Amino acid sequence: MPVMELYGWQSDILTLSYRGTISSSMWEVSRGNLLSGNCRGGVPALFITGITADGTAVTDVLVWNGAEGLRNILTDEETGKTSVVFPYGGQLPQDVNGDGVIEFPRFLCDSQNSAVAWLQYDAAGQTVEGEETYYCQDDGWYISLPDSWWGRVTGDYFVDNRETQVTVMLDDVPVL
Repeated sequence: MPVMELYGWQSDILTLSYRGTISSSMWEVSRGNLLSGNCRGGVPALFITGITADGTAVTDVLVWNGAEGLRNILTDEETGKTSVVFPYGGQLPQDVNGDGVIEFPRFLCDSQNSAVAWLQYDAAGQTVEGEETYYCQDDGWYISLPDSWWGRVTGDYFVDNRETQVTVMLDDVPVL
């Protein structure tokens, strides 16, 4: 089981303060990312995402709790691993809507050119949808969707020798 360690200064000596397990190997994390930011409610956290060989994004969220040290808020009690495991679609956790909270991408269909629900977690591991976007991985762009469109957008992607055409549809009616 992969381990992460937190070191701190005690009497001018750098010592191990906390050790805990994470869900991804260092090879998987090197394919993903590690970033610091905030959970909902402004709680500082460390977000560790590994990308597995089969294309799955596995994310751990570690928050500081003075009594317990670092605590992985997404650990499944039965498996000891994170419960946040989504197919990797080219997007990693980030503050996609600029509200100061890190969001996690969950693609809403099998296509990597599709609507993406961006989930936010609080320090207790509870989730809410913080943003929804239409993401075009092939061309590297996305658009934010109005709240009233969430869960209702699909896309039609067409490529020929000279052009790429994307039609974004709301309830199967072209809108962009």
